[in-house]
Amino acid sequence: MSSNSVAGTKSFWNRNLDYYPENRKRIWYLCVSVLVTIVLYYQYYVLAAVAPLVMEDLQMSIDWYAYLWVVANGLGAISSLIGGLADKIGRANFVVYGVLVSAILTFSLIFTSSVMSFSILFCMLGFVEGVLLVATPALVRDFSPRLGRATAMAFWSIGPVGGSLLTTFFANQTLPIYGTWESQFIICTIFGVIVFFISLFGLKELSPAIRNQIMVSVEESAKVEAQLNGNDTEAPQKRTWTQMLSGRLIGSAFAISVFLLLYYSAVGYFPLYLTTIYTFTLEQANGMMTLFWLAEAVGLVTFGMISDKLQVRKPFMIVGAIGMAVGIGFFIANIGQPATVLSMSLLLSFMALMIGLTYAPWMASYTETVEDINPSFVATGVAIWGSLIRWVVVAQGLLMPHIIGTPEGWGTWWKICMAGAIVFIPFVFGMSGYWTKKKAEEARNAVVIPENAG
Repeated sequence: MSSNSVAGTKSFWNRNLDYYPENRKRIWYLCVSVLVTIVLYYQYYVLAAVAPLVMEDLQMSIDWYAYLWVVANGLGAISSLIGGLADKIGRANFVVYGVLVSAILTFSLIFTSSVMSFSILFCMLGFVEGVLLVATPALVRDFSPRLGRATAMAFWSIGPVGGSLLTTFFANQTLPIYGTWESQFIICTIFGVIVFFISLFGLKELSPAIRNQIMVSVEESAKVEAQLNGNDTEAPQKRTWTQMLSGRLIGSAFAISVFLLLYYSAVGYFPLYLTTIYTFTLEQANGMMTLFWLAEAVGLVTFGMISDKLQVRKPFMIVGAIGMAVGIGFFIANIGQPATVLSMSLLLSFMALMIGLTYAPWMASYTETVEDINPSFVATGVAIWGSLIRWVVVAQGLLMPHIIGTPEGWGTWWKICMAGAIVFIPFVFGMSGYWTKKKAEEARNAVVIPENAG
């Protein structure tokens, strides 16, 4: 084998950077990580946009459909913990080859002819997605110092939102042309293959010695690299789960999981809800959901940037949770009332903005809380969140079929979602971060980042 071939093979597997990349490359790696996340969620969520067609073609009952999401998310909850291994063996290869596996599974779904074969492949897709839910945000954290963390996490959060946006956009535009659910899986497979090659040639990651440091700003990179000489980089790797299984992390992960109950209801059920309770067409429902995901994407980036500018997280989370509870209240009051596409779109968009207002600062604060405990275990900390949120979604999937079905049942479920938004609020107080810009600047100037800044 030639030396060039050996070097090429090594570059495809060993993706470590022994230095903190300059800004242009850092942003490129962040963009690739976000792009990967978008296409992975697109492939996972495309089923929701064509659920009525799949259910009719494969003779799938609504109960089977609901429990299919339960099992897929349960497997994702288990595989999320596997994603914690990214702390030890790296993140990039998890991501790159996970994209390829996901694309293969997505394409395979179009050849299924029975409910069982479709379900097995979709559950395998859920397992893969669970691993990558951990690896991609860990990569984003590695390449984003704290002063830009909320913005970076906002773009990562566009992954699931962008995936949902692509799902509803292409379904809305192409279903009238092709008329088959298989067409949507083919389209997202094409996206998956393209993104696989982009990540194969264009994604790197920080070496453990670099990524295991807390970096507040890009300007600190030279200092961090200089401090590595003589450091014991293996010492922080001991007692991984003992350190990460803290009440602060578990409580915060649970809180955001129940806050997002409405979001996960939107992913799996909003098109079904809008077409059965309000008799909107499937195309109208997907059009409204396109606006929902677009509003959430705008909210994530906008409020993430403002959070970084002010250097605070907690006030955004509190206001967003209260706004979400109010929005759901209007959602409940609207049941049984005449609704137009415009009025429903405005209501959905408001709730989407509240998700963005809460979630981008939460992601930043959560990763900062993990760093304050031990920056060597970011992927493990994210794995705790990834697994918990999946188990909450599993519980949702088990409960929803027994609650929804009538307008009154849907109203009960939205009240549960409202309760989730309210439950989230007290857990904000236990997270890292500051309430005012003045406090944040004082701490930064003192070069002190306490474990639970208040």
